[in-house]
Amino acid sequence: MSTPTLESLLARIDTWVIAQPRAIEERLARPSTKVVGLPPTLGVLFGWRDGERGAAGLFSALLLPDYQAAWRAEVESGSCQVRFLGQAAARLLDHDVFIGGETCAREPGPGAKAAKLIPFVTLRSPLDGGDADDGEDDIDEEGDFSGDVDEWLLCVDSLQEQVWLLQYPDDLDDRECIVHQAPSLAAFFEPLVARLEAGAVSLDLPADEVPEDPEADATRTAKLLVTLLLQQELIELADDVLLDEVADRLESRLLKKPRPKAVEAVVAFFDDDPTIGEIYIDPEGLQVIVEEFI
Repeated sequence: MSTPTLESLLARIDTWVIAQPRAIEERLARPSTKVVGLPPTLGVLFGWRDGERGAAGLFSALLLPDYQAAWRAEVESGSCQVRFLGQAAARLLDHDVFIGGETCAREPGPGAKAAKLIPFVTLRSPLDGGDADDGEDDIDEEGDFSGDVDEWLLCVDSLQEQVWLLQYPDDLDDRECIVHQAPSLAAFFEPLVARLEAGAVSLDLPADEVPEDPEADATRTAKLLVTLLLQQELIELADDVLLDEVADRLESRLLKKPRPKAVEAVVAFFDDDPTIGEIYIDPEGLQVIVEEFI
C-alpha cells in the first residue's frame, strides 16, 4: 500500500480538528501565504499551518507519548514540551550537515552530500540532574523547567526530504545526535493521523477550556524564552544574575496588548535591561524568535 500524500493527511487532521473544541484550532497558527526557499514538503506543511502558539497543543498530543517513552521512561507526564514551529523559526534554526542514505552527520563521509536540516518541531525535556545535580529533574510545582533543558528538533533535510531527529545545541559530530525518523513527511505523519482518527490521542484541553491565568502563562513563556536564548548562546546574563530574575522582569512586557506591542517590548527588553550582559543577535532575528513565543 502506497503512502498517502502529505496534503491528504493534513486535510484529515483538519477534519478531526473541526470536530474538537475551538481552543484546539486556535492554538494552530494561520497558513503561511508565502513559502519560498524551503523543501517542497515543508512548503506544504507551513502552507497548511505556520506553526503552533505555545506547547501542550495538537502536536504535543500527537508526538509526546512516543518521544517521552523513548527518552526516559521515568519522566513524569507533562514534563516534556512539544511545539510545532513556524517557518520563520525553521529558517533561523537550520543546520548544515552531510547525508548519505539514512546516515546524517556534521562532517562529510564517503558518498555523503551537503544538505541542510530544517526544523519543524521542537521537543524539550529537563536534563538529568538539572542545576542541583541531585539526580532529579528540575521541575517546579507548576510543572515548568527551572534547570537545564535538553532540546531536540524534528527536521526535514533539503536533499531527500527525509525526517530526522537532531539534538540541539550539542556537538553534531556524534552521529547518535542525528537520528533518522522517516523517509518523508508523509510517512512520518501517516501513523500519527491514524492514531488521531482512532481516538488514541489524549489532549490536555477539556471540552470547555477555562482560559489560562495570563500572568501564569507569561511566567512560563518568559522562562522558556530566556532559557532558549541562553542555550543558543544568543544572550549572556549580567554577572550574578539568575534566570528567574530575568524572567520576572520580562513577564510584564509579555502581558502588553495588542500582541505587536508585546513583541516590541520584549525585543527592547533584551537590548535595554541591565540583567542582560551581552546580546549576539540582531533585533530582526530576535523578533522572529519572540513572535514564535507570544
